[in-house]
Amino acid sequence: MTAAAVFAVLAILQGLCLPSRPRAAAGTDRPVSGDWREAFGDRAFISFAAAMIASYALSFQMYLALPLQVQRVGGGEAGVMSLYVTPALLGIAGQVRLTAWCARRWSRGQAISRGLALMGIAFLPPAAAAHLLLPTLWAILPVIACTILLTTGMLIAFPFEMATIADMAGNRLIGTYYGMYNLLSGIGILAGNLLAGAMVDLSHIWDLASLPWLVMAVAGLASAAAVGRLDRRGRLVPALSGQRCPSSDQST
Repeated sequence: MTAAAVFAVLAILQGLCLPSRPRAAAGTDRPVSGDWREAFGDRAFISFAAAMIASYALSFQMYLALPLQVQRVGGGEAGVMSLYVTPALLGIAGQVRLTAWCARRWSRGQAISRGLALMGIAFLPPAAAAHLLLPTLWAILPVIACTILLTTGMLIAFPFEMATIADMAGNRLIGTYYGMYNLLSGIGILAGNLLAGAMVDLSHIWDLASLPWLVMAVAGLASAAAVGRLDRRGRLVPALSGQRCPSSDQST
């Protein structure tokens, strides 16, 4: 509720302070619903958004499955705090360099697909250690490894993902496309958290401690395969198909 109140205040301030749009030429203005229909009708964009849903479901396990696992192995609040410090430090230290490195070597679609694959692989260390009886310190290490790999995958994919959405919008309906993309991502986060929570519960009932981690790994790899297929078919920014990524400044 507090977060919702902050967003409500920001919405009011934006409405009061942002400059008005220039008056549209006669006959060119149309309702927002028309923009939404155009975005919903963009099959390439909807396919890309659907393929990316798993990435948001996985990234939000930083707030559900991973903290639960830290608590389960006795890591306490200090262990949970380390989950949030690690991504922040990685982002500050590595985002720009990592984006530049990827931009020199891969296309946008390749960068996104490989980032998603790494996000899926991130859940394999907890899966491998799930049935082992380890001291607390050793039991936390697979979770930290998962956090590092998951964050690195997000750092790889995110800048190219955002640039791809802007290009799909054609520099005309960027706000509409981003808004719809975030709406679909939110649905994915909701569904992902419900599924992850159910998998955690079932893992206790069925005595299959690795179950939630394996499901998450499969989801990440499936998402990577879907984005890779869209890229190979030229569905991601067709105008740039086959070209290398722009410079890191443009990508970010």
